[in-house]
Amino acid sequence: MKNIGKKEHRRIGSFTTRYIFERDEGMCIYCGNPAQELDHVIPTKDGGRSIKNNLVCACRRCNMKKARHPNDSIWLTRAIFWLLEKGEDVSWMDDFYKYRRLI
Repeated sequence: MKNIGKKEHRRIGSFTTRYIFERDEGMCIYCGNPAQELDHVIPTKDGGRSIKNNLVCACRRCNMKKARHPNDSIWLTRAIFWLLEKGEDVSWMDDFYKYRRLI
């Protein structure tokens, strides 16, 4: 298992963590470097949940950059297209963003 904080690991669960790392081939979806963390596409502070179609692999550098620029749509766009390419259902995000008026 990858280097994920104990709090995050408990909250997400080892099955989901393994699934995400296998699905994303252990690579950061943003830059292609080896991933050390899971990233919430829609942050939990904004109402995102710890579910497989809201989690992607990320390297620490990209995850920190995204945290500093949460409203930068390039991060969200890249993650959504990645999830769609992997066959994940992201339809729930439509309602989320309509509600938040971010699209």
